[in-house]
Amino acid sequence: MTHNHTIKMIKDALKLDDAALLNIFRLADPQVGPEDVRDILKDESEADFVHCSDEGIALFLDGLIIYKRGDNGKPRIQAEVPEMTNNAIWKKLRIALELKEEDILTLMKKSGMAMTPAELTPYFRKEGQRNFKRCNDKTLTNFIKALETV
Repeated sequence: MTHNHTIKMIKDALKLDDAALLNIFRLADPQVGPEDVRDILKDESEADFVHCSDEGIALFLDGLIIYKRGDNGKPRIQAEVPEMTNNAIWKKLRIALELKEEDILTLMKKSGMAMTPAELTPYFRKEGQRNFKRCNDKTLTNFIKALETV
């Protein structure tokens, strides 16, 4: 699943319009323009389609955190952007939406992918830890679709 598709799914699930999406990007990077967002939302077959990079989705998710939780007033230091895996995307969504473990379990049950706490926590562990589990596209997709019920 591409980052472009993930952003579109989050936009739809959270019922964000294009203006809100632009605002979210600008919270993390004020230099993002409306044309940048439009190009990311285009289908791959359209002219001017822009593939969203790890940095692009990280900016979007960081902006979403600020949009949903407010700015903590700390200066944002641009560190090297890690690889934005499905696990990293899920973690940032969890932070942005202030979801507790029981909230996520409820959402996953609504999506048809019921999990126990023991099945959920490996997705939020650091990669390389013994019980880490890589999040596949289906799991992330079901989680994002379940957000429509929030």
